[in-house]
Amino acid sequence: MDEETFEKLWLSKLSKKQRKERILRAFSPIRKMAQKQIDFLKKYEKSDKEKDIDFMYYYNTLASVWNNIDFAIALGKGRYQKFAFYPTRNVLENGFRLEYFTRQSKEKRKEIAVIEFLRVIYRSYEHDKSKGRDVSEYKENYKHFASLVKISPKIDDFKKSEAEPFPSMFELVKNTKIEGGIDWYHHYQSLCEVAHGKLFRTIMSSSFELDEYVWCLQYIQFMAIYVLKLTDFHINGLVTKEVKNIIKQAEGIIKKDLNK
Repeated sequence: MDEETFEKLWLSKLSKKQRKERILRAFSPIRKMAQKQIDFLKKYEKSDKEKDIDFMYYYNTLASVWNNIDFAIALGKGRYQKFAFYPTRNVLENGFRLEYFTRQSKEKRKEIAVIEFLRVIYRSYEHDKSKGRDVSEYKENYKHFASLVKISPKIDDFKKSEAEPFPSMFELVKNTKIEGGIDWYHHYQSLCEVAHGKLFRTIMSSSFELDEYVWCLQYIQFMAIYVLKLTDFHINGLVTKEVKNIIKQAEGIIKKDLNK
């Protein structure tokens, strides 16, 4: 089925409910494949092999992506489906960050992961210091993580301006290799406006709940497929053939002709 035929099917022939049902059916095999990948990483995480901090970042961020996808799916089963924009926004943010992270050198990935730790340590250190509390433990933890990369071991040298290791979402989508490119920023902004309680988007979200939920599912479906491919690359192609078959199976469910 070519793209024009599919667009007519999706927008003109399928009801909103049918679109929702198709995406959810297609998601089932994708989620099983994702769990298989996570299990590979979990087995490695529990092994006696030494793990670099960049592995821990990828593994935990990946788990967060799938947890948020599961949350969005679960919301669609009850009366709170209109709030699916919360986990969907998180999926987009972490999906694009994982792409950026994976494209960096080993040293850069390590630095990103370390700064993610240091930012949290520094924020707690600064707060407790202002309250006159003991901050020696923060200093030690900071020194430990800073020693993993070329960063000053002194916590007071940490620069707030350098506390975010990732580019902005605009820069991430502008330079992404993910299909859709900069157009993703429009969709991301829309999700942010609902999350921030912007009046018009909030009214739209409440007035067209099923439409909004289906849009969220479409974003999630797209990102879930991309994350499957990304993780397969990350685990050295252990399940490449299976991933391709699962994606083909999912697309078959989404694009199935009404006459078949």
